[in-house]
This record gives sequence, C-alpha cells and structure tokens, in this order.
Amino acid sequence: MRVGDAHPTTSEISDALELASIDAAASHLRQGERLIRNVGRAVWCIGSLLFGDQGKSEG
Repeated sequence: MRVGDAHPTTSEISDALELASIDAAASHLRQGERLIRNVGRAVWCIGSLLFGDQGKSEG
C-alpha cells in the first residue's frame, strides 16, 4: 500500500526549498546548483565533525 502521493504538493516543495536555503525565484539551473553546493557542504561538515580535520593535518 502506498502511504503518500507520488508527487509532493506545491506547499511541501516551497517549504523544502526554504529549508534548504534555495531561492525559489532563481532559475531552475541556479536552484539545482545551489542545492548541490549545499548538500556538498553539509556532507563535508558532517565528515569534519565525525573525523576531524585529518586531511589538513596529514598534508
């Protein structure tokens, strides 16, 4: 059984864009670019918290 719809509602998309710090007025290309950058930064920050700055100190 399906729990939810296959496509989120417009309000859910707007809320998600706001939560991800994405400018809804920007072009779809810029929104995608910003989303990729934000996800990459989040992954880097999580890695830094888990493993410290090992890469910088081993240089």
